[in-house]
Amino acid sequence: MAASPPDEIAVAAGSAVVGRPTELAALAAAVDAVAAGGSRVLLLSGEPGIGKTALLQCGAAAADRAGLRVISGRAAEQEEDVPFGLVVDALDDELDTLPPARRERLRPDLATALPSLRDRTAAADGVTDPVQRLALNRALRSFVDELAADGALAIVLDDLHWADEASLDWVLHLMRRPTRAPHLLLLAVRPVAPLGLLLEAQRNSVPGEHLEIGPLSRTAAAELLSDVESTARRDRYLDEAGGNPLFLGGLARLTGDDDRLPATVLAAVGLEVSALDREARALLEGASVAGDPFDADLALDASDLGPDRLDVLDRLVTADLVRPTGGRSFAFRHPLVRRAVSDAMPAAARIEAHARTAVALTARGAPLEVRAHHVERSARRGDATAATVLV
Repeated sequence: MAASPPDEIAVAAGSAVVGRPTELAALAAAVDAVAAGGSRVLLLSGEPGIGKTALLQCGAAAADRAGLRVISGRAAEQEEDVPFGLVVDALDDELDTLPPARRERLRPDLATALPSLRDRTAAADGVTDPVQRLALNRALRSFVDELAADGALAIVLDDLHWADEASLDWVLHLMRRPTRAPHLLLLAVRPVAPLGLLLEAQRNSVPGEHLEIGPLSRTAAAELLSDVESTARRDRYLDEAGGNPLFLGGLARLTGDDDRLPATVLAAVGLEVSALDREARALLEGASVAGDPFDADLALDASDLGPDRLDVLDRLVTADLVRPTGGRSFAFRHPLVRRAVSDAMPAAARIEAHARTAVALTARGAPLEVRAHHVERSARRGDATAATVLV
C-alpha cells in the first residue's frame, strides 16, 4: 500500500504541522520506498520546539497507514544515566507479541537490556566490555529481525540527544549493521553531540536523508496564530517567536495584554538550563543581563565568574543555548531563550548582575546610554552617581 500524499500525512497524524512541505514529502517518499521492499534512514535535527516530534508522529502515522509495523521509543532526560532506557521504551513491550517459548529462548541473550526478561529484583547494568556489548547489540538486532518477520518495519526514535550510552550504541549498531528486513529508521535529535555520531553512521547505512528542521516561514507561522484577533499582538508574537512552533503555540494561548512568557516556554528552556552545572548556569544568567548579542567578557563580569573562565562558555555552546557570532561576541539561540533565562533568575541575583555589569561598563568607558539600562535596574536609593547617569 502506498503512503498518503504529504498533506494527508499531517492530517492522519492529528498534528498541527504547517509549513513543512519538503519534510512531509521526504517522509512520504521514505514510507513508499519501504512499503515497496526497500529500507531508509531519515534523521531529523533541529532546536527544541522546532517541530521534530510532530514530524515523527506524521511519519509514524504514514507508516501505519502503509501497513508497516510501527515501533516507537523516546529517550528521557531523567534517564540519561539509566542503561538501555531507550531500548526498553522501544522494545520491551514488543516481547508480549511473542509466544512464551520464544520469550524463554531470548532470555539469556536479552535479559541484560530488557526488564521483562529479568528477575524482578535485578537491575539494568551497562555493558562495558566491547565484546559483550557487540554480542548484545547483535541479539537486539536479531530480535528486530524477528519483529519484522511478517512485513516491513518502522522504528521511530525521538530525543536521541538524551539517550543513554548503551541505547545510543544500539542505535548506531542498527544503522551500521541494519536488519535485513525492509525497514524505516526515523530518528530525531537536537543539534548537539550525538548528531555527529549519527551522521557518520548514516553515511555507512541504508539510503537515507538528513533533514535539518528550521524555523517556519512568517506565512506558515501566522497560521498558528489564527486565533489571535489583535493584528498588533499577532505581529509582535511573530517577531518574538522567530518561527519556532512551540513558542508560537505558547504565545497564541496568552490572553489580553499578558506580557509574561508562556509556561510552556519557561518549562522548555528551564529543562535545558537545569541540565547545566552551577558555573554554566551562572554564566548563562550573566549573559542574559549583558545583552543579546553579548560580549563574552561582559557576560563573565556580570556572572562574577572572573575573566579567566572563558572555558565555561564552551559548555553553553555545546548545549546549543548560545552560538558564536564572531570574535568574542555570542548570541542566544533564540531571543525568547534569553528572556526565559532572565525571567527565571532570582530577583536579587538579577539586581546584582546588573550592578556588576554597570561597574564593568563604567571601567570600559562605555557611553552613558549603554550604562543607564543597568544602572536603572540596580541603583540604590540615594545613589547620586546613579542619578547623574540617569539624568
